[in-house]
Amino acid sequence: MRKVLSFEELAELEKIALDTAVLPFHKRLDAFMTFRKWTSLRFTQHTGLDASLYSKMKGGQRKRPDMRTLTAIFMGLRLPLHIAEDLLRSAGMAFTNSLEDRAYRYLFMMMNGATIDECNDFLSTQGVPLLGSFSKDELVSA
Repeated sequence: MRKVLSFEELAELEKIALDTAVLPFHKRLDAFMTFRKWTSLRFTQHTGLDASLYSKMKGGQRKRPDMRTLTAIFMGLRLPLHIAEDLLRSAGMAFTNSLEDRAYRYLFMMMNGATIDECNDFLSTQGVPLLGSFSKDELVSA
């Protein structure tokens, strides 16, 4: 079920983006995860990614995450497209015109606030790699 960003929430996300603009990528990402009060469990629930990646991302140990990983994290954080693109730039990345990147951009434009499973339902219709490492069923049984 999608949770739409409120005006106040969007303003806070934009403030975090501006306040952290000169920081390294992992510190910027940590600021957004802190804002959402993420723990390793919440990280896994919202992204479908392994909990061990949470501490790696917070600590900056993972030098260059791939687009699929970052899209899962940014969608889990419910970041709007312009903030996601700003964070990608700070990681030295950008969306390209590939089918995969166009599908991922679509998620930010048209499905912001959707769960990872809802995003993956769309991605499967496009034939592009799904987000996360776990299905909802695997997370429930864990």
